[in-house]
Parts: sequence; C-alpha cells; structure tokens
Amino acid sequence: MISYLLAFGLAAAPLAEVRTAEGYDTRLTGQWLAKGYGYVLDIAPDRLTLYHVADGLCLKDPRGGDDPDGLFVQWQARPGGHVALTPGPEETLYDFEPIPGLPAACRSPEAWTPERRFAFVTATLRTHYPSFERVGVDWPKLMKDIRARHPRLNSDAQLWHALTEVYTALDEPHSEVSNGVDTVEGGQAATIIRLGDKVAVKTWLGAYRDGILNDVLAGKGHHVGNQKIFWGRRGDIGYLSVMTMGGYTVDGSSDLATLDAILDEALTAFSGTKAVIVDVSNNRGGHDSTARAIASRFAAEPHLAYTKRPAATPDATPQAFYVRPSQRVRYAGPVYVLTSDITVSAGETFVLAMKALPNVTTIGTATRGAFSDQIPKPLDNGWIFTLSAEVYRDVQGRWPEGQGITPDQRLDIYGDPDPLKSHAQAVLRLIDQLSQ
Repeated sequence: MISYLLAFGLAAAPLAEVRTAEGYDTRLTGQWLAKGYGYVLDIAPDRLTLYHVADGLCLKDPRGGDDPDGLFVQWQARPGGHVALTPGPEETLYDFEPIPGLPAACRSPEAWTPERRFAFVTATLRTHYPSFERVGVDWPKLMKDIRARHPRLNSDAQLWHALTEVYTALDEPHSEVSNGVDTVEGGQAATIIRLGDKVAVKTWLGAYRDGILNDVLAGKGHHVGNQKIFWGRRGDIGYLSVMTMGGYTVDGSSDLATLDAILDEALTAFSGTKAVIVDVSNNRGGHDSTARAIASRFAAEPHLAYTKRPAATPDATPQAFYVRPSQRVRYAGPVYVLTSDITVSAGETFVLAMKALPNVTTIGTATRGAFSDQIPKPLDNGWIFTLSAEVYRDVQGRWPEGQGITPDQRLDIYGDPDPLKSHAQAVLRLIDQLSQ
C-alpha cells in the first residue's frame, strides 16, 4: 500500500509561470538537469534552450521553439535547490537539479554521424526505458545481433534498418521511430490484430458504432464529442462509452468545456438508474488529466488514484495523482467499467482512477499495459523517436506496465466468433444482468 506520508504529504510550493511578458523568470536563470528524463535546460532571461543527454552524449533540440513539447510552462521551488517544471496544475512534474554549467558534451562540435545517432538512441533507451524484460526483450542479445548484421553504420539507410530492428523488438504502444516518411510502431492489441487489415478494422469500427447506437441504445443514444463519446439509457441502466481521453473538438481548443457539457447532460439523464456502465473497452488513450476529469464525476470524496516516477531515478519520490469529486453533476451509484486489451495509455490511467473508488467494479479482460507518457526525443537529421520512461503504480503499489490491469470480473467482450456483433452482445448481456 502506498504510504499516507507520500499520498498526503506536505503541500507543495505554488506554481509560477516560467515565462511572462518580461521574459523568463530570473530565478530560473542557469543550467538545470532532469536526470529522470535526460533533459538539460539552459535558461536566460530572454531564452530557454533544451538539450537531450544520455550516457555522455548531448543533442541540442533541433525542432525550433524554446519548449517544443509544451512541458515547461509553470514551475515550483523544491528542497535542495531543485525546481519542478510542468505543463500545468496536476500534470507531470519534471524535477530539475542545478548544475554548474552545460555538460561538455553539449558544447562539443563533433558531427552527428549515423553511428553516433544510433549510440544516442540506444543510450537513451538503455538509460530510461522502464523494463526490457517486461516487453520480452533481451537487450544485450538484441544489440549483439544488430551489430552482427551492422558492424558499422555508414549511412542513414543503414541507421534506419538498425533502428527498425530495435523498435520492432520493443513492440509496445509508446515506443516508435520515424524518419519523416516511414514510422515503426508497435504494441497493437491482439483483438485488433485478429481483425486483419485496415479495411477489416474500419468495418469493425463501423459495426462497433452501429452496435452501440442501434442495439445497445435502441436508436435513442447520443454520439457526440467529435464522435468520441456515446451515451444513453437502456431501461434503468446508464451507458457511457469513451473512445479517447481527449479530441472532443476538431481543433482541441475547448476539449474540457465540451466534455463537461456532455457529462453534465449524460449524468443528469442517468439520475435514478440502478447502475451506470462506463465502457472504455475501445479506448485508445489521450490525456491522463482528461481521464481523471471523467473519473471525478463518479467520486464522492478524494482518493489516491496512482503514482508515477521516472524509471531512470528509482530513488525519486513518486508523484501522487488523485481523483477528486467534481463540482459539477456527479453519479454516486454503482458503476461498472468495461475493459479489454484495446484499453491503453490514458484509458488505463482512467481505470486506475476508477478502481480507487468504492462504488466501482471493473469487468472485462486485462488492459494493454502501456502507462508511461510517450517521451519524444529528436535527432539532428529531423528524425524522431519516442519511448516509455516512467513507472506507474496503483494504490497497492503494483506496477502494471507490460502486464495490464486485471479486472474484478472477467468478461471477454470481443471473444464472440462474430467480431462485428461481439461487443454489443456482451454489453447487452451485462445490462440484462444488472437490470435484474
């Protein structure tokens, strides 16, 4: 069990803006290292420069802009002269320690060759990846085998072949590499793989939609939020399906306001029901903050949802995340959360947040097991690679990365021989059971 000292520790210092109209906060002037993520910042009143470091190598971020990933918007002071930078309130806190100057490698004029790029990618993975064992990769053997085929990388074509082998072996949702034309990504759910090619998956998604609207909700449902959310009632059971944690508007500019309006209407309509089903069995992830915002609609009091820390700094104090009761419309009755191997990333952090609530039961099959934020790292030639680099733990201290969350009750939602009907039939059987 996570200690209450950690979960309910002393209040953190307030957040301040990293940059104002006058420039960068002068209290941040200097050089800073985030060991857990391989970030070095060089901050002056008029600029912020980001570097990426790994095992003695350093690359100045070539993407342009001071903060290309939007990670360093606010900050707070920490003990020992450290500071934490973050995208915003209740978001990931990146812990930086002061350093006396830029590392020598960050000042090096050495050219970036294909061989050096490969060394940087593999050093980053070796330093920050949470666990090769959990994704079934024997890292030393993988490196030995690649070097047997590519003793020396003399061109970007050879580099691409070597990186393709690395990322094909990792085969997990948050780790991918792109050269601007081709992308190697993995971690697809077994349920999706069984469907076949892209045409078959598109047909299946259409059947999923029609099964909810026509069968589960009998033509009386709502398909809203940029077609990412379904909701409605079937008798005295409420049904809410959320396919992504975000993307509820075309441009994303008013996602939270749109989500709030949808949930207000849906939960008001669910008043007086025996139970509500929240279906994330086809949720493809998104933003953890959105996941917690939805979970807050089912909370009666604050609960620790999960903790996280960088994998590269095992002694770091984990950051605690909570699900807190929303001030808007809430549902306090029994809630059943549906999961599957498609449920991934922020869909899984939603499940962690909901499992912390006493009125929630999870039903389905194990989730995918990809919790860490997707950490982007650029190369000087315009390529980019990403990786998992964090350890998430539930309130019991369990680490579900690579294994997924096992539901309280098993229901193979996509196990029917007819994949086009399986989901709707499983949901209808559960509704019948809950209506008794």
